[in-house]
Amino acid sequence: DQATRSVSVRCEIENTGAELLMPGATATVTLEIEPQAVSALKSAVEGAVDRQQQLAQGNVLAVPESAVIATGSQSIVYRESTPGVYDGTLVALGPQMSGSDGVTFYPVLSGLEPGDRVVTSGSFLVDAETRLNPAAGSIYYGGGESSPRTSAAQTVRPSTPADVDRTIEAALAKLPSADRAAAEAQQFCAVLHDSRLGSMGMPVKVQIEGKTVFLCCENCVKQAKAKPRETLEHLEQMKTRRDKQTPAGKTAPAGPTAADRKAARIQASLAQLAPEERRTAETQRECPIHEGSLLGSMGVPVQLSIDGQSVFICCESCQEDALANPQETLQKVESLRMRNAKPKLP
Repeated sequence: DQATRSVSVRCEIENTGAELLMPGATATVTLEIEPQAVSALKSAVEGAVDRQQQLAQGNVLAVPESAVIATGSQSIVYRESTPGVYDGTLVALGPQMSGSDGVTFYPVLSGLEPGDRVVTSGSFLVDAETRLNPAAGSIYYGGGESSPRTSAAQTVRPSTPADVDRTIEAALAKLPSADRAAAEAQQFCAVLHDSRLGSMGMPVKVQIEGKTVFLCCENCVKQAKAKPRETLEHLEQMKTRRDKQTPAGKTAPAGPTAADRKAARIQASLAQLAPEERRTAETQRECPIHEGSLLGSMGVPVQLSIDGQSVFICCESCQEDALANPQETLQKVESLRMRNAKPKLP
């Protein structure tokens, strides 16, 4: 009926003694539909045996209504990528549903995996922060574009501390038990030799000449496969070095050394930069104000733009000195880059 925006439905309902329903009475009807009867959910779990079994039992991967930021054409959920760090993740959602407890939720068709941690309360506050704070804006989905610079020097990203050990533990925990044991035994990336596995997210597992090798990130895969012999030789050298450091009859040290922790802390800090920014920081390597202070050792390096050139400093306390003498700062940065670009003698 176009006037009442309603449709008539004929159904049979048990009404013993005519006490429940009376002629002319109205009622609110709830139609209970099992999740496995929704075609969109069945399509989303095709090929995933575990999730198909869960769907058959009436369980779906879902997020509460409060976790979803709807932008109109997109739905975004803030997912914890590393401990304390949240990324805006684009998700595809199924129809709004409610459980037996009356809580409203959305089934997730794509964008998240079982075990992911998401923001369920305060999502709008996180979303507002990413829009208002240019440093956090780079993690907002689609928010990576920078606005026109209004000054010759501008801070791009503030320094934030990272709990490296917790980050590594969380990254390794995502691996299957056998792979995790192998990654923990290898300890370091086969390409970036000072990068601890797990400091840049879940390690990448590859097969090189029939041997299992773990890398710190996807960026190392191409190099590892381009130089298979060199990669495997380095793994063997790392194993030999560990064996020499561990006397016969004694077990290896329980935890990483101070140097290992420092190297992991630096790698974890640099990993929070965008790929292009990270390459620039790695080329510079040291702070031009506090010479000898490695970028990343004091948290995520602070990026400045001086006369159109990207300059990294170790922390915000160096910003005033860097901007006070811009030409001197640029000269130091150029000197650092040239020094680090020189090939090292054996």
